[in-house]
Amino acid sequence: MATNGGTDVDTNASLWLVVYRAKAVNMPNDNIKRAIDKAAGNKSGGHYDEITYESYGPGGIAVLVHVLTDNRNRIWANVRVAFNKNGGNFGETGSVAYMFDCKGYIVIEREGLEVDEDTFMLEAIEAGTDGVIVSDEA
Repeated sequence: MATNGGTDVDTNASLWLVVYRAKAVNMPNDNIKRAIDKAAGNKSGGHYDEITYESYGPGGIAVLVHVLTDNRNRIWANVRVAFNKNGGNFGETGSVAYMFDCKGYIVIEREGLEVDEDTFMLEAIEAGTDGVIVSDEA
């Protein structure tokens, strides 16, 4: 993430998401900073690959597995073992991905919003949104 879009969390949405998820599981800030520095090449050995595996889980359900790794062989073995132990198997490239759509989630705070709610919803629908959820804060 840091190699593709830079090390600034405010301007790199992919990196922001990874940091957000790391903090959600209580990863220490030092570990996060060290990982970002390593990925950016500021420390030795900082090359990471983003890989997507397509597979079928128990009962034939389609599963996309997105991983970020510094060792392709190790992650392949780990993912394969996880699926084999739980009754899943790997599919060919393109066998599962066509069933999924990449979606985004955008939150806009009400504070400072200079457009009324109805106008905002109409413009969002015209832009192709799947839906708008309105709350008191956002």
